[in-house]
Amino acid sequence: MTRYLFRRCLWMLVTVAFVSVINFLVIFMLPINPIDAIAGDKATPAVMAAIEKYYGLDRPIYVQYGLYVWHALHGDFGVSYQTSQPVAAEIAQRFPATAELAAAAFVLTLVLGLGAGLAGGFRPGGGADGTLTVSTLVFNSLPTFWLGTVLLYVFGFKLQLLPLGGYGEGLHLRHLLLPALTLALTEQALYARLLRAQMFEVRHEDYVRTAWAKGLSRRVVYVRHVVRNALLPVVTFAGVNVANLLSGLILIETVFGWPGLGLLTYQSLTSFDVPVIMGTALLSAVLVVLSNLGVDLVYMVLDPRVTYQ
Repeated sequence: MTRYLFRRCLWMLVTVAFVSVINFLVIFMLPINPIDAIAGDKATPAVMAAIEKYYGLDRPIYVQYGLYVWHALHGDFGVSYQTSQPVAAEIAQRFPATAELAAAAFVLTLVLGLGAGLAGGFRPGGGADGTLTVSTLVFNSLPTFWLGTVLLYVFGFKLQLLPLGGYGEGLHLRHLLLPALTLALTEQALYARLLRAQMFEVRHEDYVRTAWAKGLSRRVVYVRHVVRNALLPVVTFAGVNVANLLSGLILIETVFGWPGLGLLTYQSLTSFDVPVIMGTALLSAVLVVLSNLGVDLVYMVLDPRVTYQ
């Protein structure tokens, strides 16, 4: 187990390094000059040359990347071109809002998705299963930004029951409800379909037939054997889903004006703020590899047959 974790950590470092190289090359291959975003349209050639030298953009790309990695290893991800604030400080300031929204959306998604999946999996072909199929098709086909806009219009503008976006002060559950519910409604369909399909498949396994032959009750068979094993693919999907939620929800945070990493990423992309783009992309890579490691560890708890040598 220790050797496995050590090897996985090495591969995590390699993966993050590879992502940083690709991200760095893609950004600097784009036909957009970051100096134009910093200096503006009316800057003179002398001013642009001074800005280029100040930010080190006049150096070869491999030198720029080497300096970026060296500073990143010391916790310095550069300075934002737009705000002149350290990128690490901006990410740290925005991350709690994204984590709060991600946690609320994830809990709602699990409640709605797993509940619908269990209802359909326990009695396939029944009324709950039919309702699950229809709701899955509907919510899985709705764009997140469209659903969020509709909910804002209905509950915020027409009924005036909830705020029209923003973060709010103090206890801001009313501001949190609509963006979290929007994410949950679009994501829960995937959880429900996946769990329902896995339960249908696991019900026909030999060990389930053996459990029925032993005379175990329906509750024991489903809880100990069917649901537990059907949750394994759901755990994999949930791990990736959590990483995506934490790394920033660009569309949903932009629609609702939620001051998290998603809105920060959108603002940095529109202004071509290269250090912020690099910082958020690197954070996303780290969160994804950590979530994959967490999924492997949870697998061992859910399925004793899984071992890592």
